[in-house]
Amino acid sequence: MPSRSRTAAAQRAYARRAEREGRRIERPIEDDLDTGAGRASFVVSIIVVLTVGVAATLWLSTQAIADSYRLEQTKDEADRLAERAADLQREVTEKESAAWLAERAQAMGMVPSGDPARLVVHPDGTVTLVGEPVPAQAPPPAQPPADPAAGAAQPEGTEQQGEQPAGQGAG
Repeated sequence: MPSRSRTAAAQRAYARRAEREGRRIERPIEDDLDTGAGRASFVVSIIVVLTVGVAATLWLSTQAIADSYRLEQTKDEADRLAERAADLQREVTEKESAAWLAERAQAMGMVPSGDPARLVVHPDGTVTLVGEPVPAQAPPPAQPPADPAAGAAQPEGTEQQGEQPAGQGAG
């Protein structure tokens, strides 16, 4: 009958049984080496698994921290952009107001039209003029302010500080 290889646990069980019965079984040296090598490889594999686990945990926690920083920066950027959008909306609303538009129109030289005449088109296609068309009158041009560098016009009888009236000498 060919010999089958036994596992290390089976060999230990047979060895204990033989010792109880008083027999001595000699184990080959190779079996002792295999058992020691098996234990060593198991220990090494456990150490490798633990090392990989610790490294993976460290890497994941580092990534989580980096993601939290990016999230905080993104939130700050979103807040800044929302504030900018609110400022722009406020500016648009201001520039849509009638007062601002009238001011800009006047600055460009436009004048209010007043009460315009209207054309009424009847269902039969005839047109009737309602009201009297009157051309818009431009307000008189505003007087430009005096240039302070050229010396502002002063009312007669007043003197600038440090000047003497005409005809008076310095001494």
